[in-house]
Amino acid sequence: MSDSINQALCQYVQPEQLVECSYRCSTCHQMVMAIKTVTVHRPSNVLTLCLNRFDIFSNRKIRKSVAFPECLDLWGYTSEPNGTPILYSLFAVLVHAGTTCNSGHYFCYVKVKNQIHHVWEKRFCLDLLQGNNGNLFKMNDNSVTYVDINIVLKQQAYLLFYIRYVQSRARTSRRPRQPTRPCRRLSCAHAQLHTRALRHARKCSSHAQKRNSMCMHAQ
Repeated sequence: MSDSINQALCQYVQPEQLVECSYRCSTCHQMVMAIKTVTVHRPSNVLTLCLNRFDIFSNRKIRKSVAFPECLDLWGYTSEPNGTPILYSLFAVLVHAGTTCNSGHYFCYVKVKNQIHHVWEKRFCLDLLQGNNGNLFKMNDNSVTYVDINIVLKQQAYLLFYIRYVQSRARTSRRPRQPTRPCRRLSCAHAQLHTRALRHARKCSSHAQKRNSMCMHAQ
């Protein structure tokens, strides 16, 4: 398990080399080396992150502390290489209280607007999407208590819920401090693999252009 959510996301989008010569090129029709990359193509308004807290083989709970931010920038993990920050605000945290997979119970920390009577109205949902501040509460069965954000950030989270800022209000609404963007640079090994894959793609493209040119001359 990673030390932080940002580190886990970086590992998730790291390019992965497939088994040598396991991919068939659609241009040259030969088995070649390939690199697979997984990124976020279309960010949603609500982001849910699940941490692997249980070992199914030993039936034990993983208690490692994983740092998670109050404000998350998803830009570094998307398919778009250049763009504006994609900011999310922490809305709720689900925590498991127990020692094994088969025991214990769950409680949560959730952000609630000051106007409680707006909870079931569309305006309340819009306020959340626009990143408006609210109070954080710990909800444990029938016990509901106010908590500080610093207490929430120290929890062994199982599920994290983030709400995306609406772009139209992102400039005017009060937001937490903008986090540092993750590094998008590839490691040396991945950079070399990426270069080899690009060379093969260019070579195939060049051969395809030559074949098309020969066909045109023959006609």
